[in-house]
Amino acid sequence: MPAPLADITDLPFGLLTAVRRTGKKRHGRSVWLCDCKCGGTAEVTISALRKGDTRSCGCLRKETGRANLAAGRARKNAR
Repeated sequence: MPAPLADITDLPFGLLTAVRRTGKKRHGRSVWLCDCKCGGTAEVTISALRKGDTRSCGCLRKETGRANLAAGRARKNAR
């Protein structure tokens, strides 16, 4: 008998909050619709949420990229 499906509704995972199970599966794992604090949404597997592999809708990557770019410019200008 398969294990009961976990209900992670309203639990926070980084910047994401689980809203509902989509009914889809990726590699046999449940996919959840999540709201991001920036206002975006993302469909993420439960395992990616639990392991911390996915922490935002993509906004965190953009933000980190901008910070890295600014730091690189600052180092280049310091020479």
